[in-house]
Amino acid sequence: MAFEQACTPDVLLPLMKRKFDNPAAGLVIERVDIRRCANGYVHLFAISRQNPTGPANFENEQLFMHFVDGQWQSISEGTGISCSDTDLRPAEMFTACRALGYRS
Repeated sequence: MAFEQACTPDVLLPLMKRKFDNPAAGLVIERVDIRRCANGYVHLFAISRQNPTGPANFENEQLFMHFVDGQWQSISEGTGISCSDTDLRPAEMFTACRALGYRS
């Protein structure tokens, strides 16, 4: 599969569901919010459904991923990640941020 075909909700949503869904705990990913997709990288949020009953709602998960050999590989995940950080970790985050146009 080509990168351009892989940077779509049809591909990324099932991947996020496999990675994060935990119905027993009430966590179900219902959609992806693709912020940027360029040069073999994607910045997205896995959006969890609102829980009408039961435990508190879950935070949406932010991911930076790299498309390698026909598959998405996670570079970094979490709510506190930003391309404006001066100490990006891992080092590939700097490359991802540049490829996505967040940094020069």
